[in-house]
Amino acid sequence: MWRSSLAVSLGTGVGTLAKRLVACQPCRATGYRSCDICHGEKLMLCRAPVSARSLKQQQAQSAAAQPEAQVLCVCPACGSTAKQRCLNCLGTGKALPEEAGVASA
Repeated sequence: MWRSSLAVSLGTGVGTLAKRLVACQPCRATGYRSCDICHGEKLMLCRAPVSARSLKQQQAQSAAAQPEAQVLCVCPACGSTAKQRCLNCLGTGKALPEEAGVASA
């Protein structure tokens, strides 16, 4: 008897929660947003680790040195997809009205 009443009460609570959910505005109900790290570019400027000795040599030769070639790396946050899961709705596209940016009446 106890199990069935608990299941009924949980089931009722879930149903009312699902009715209150609205489209998530930050991700426009898609569940994904543009990557905050690479800003949707998929790649970002990176550099190889530099030792203290080579850093001193670079500084000493900086007046006569040619500009370094830029190295692009895959974005570590989105893995070169340019999108991240929306943290507001956790990728579902639906959120509570307060969390979705909708003013409640």
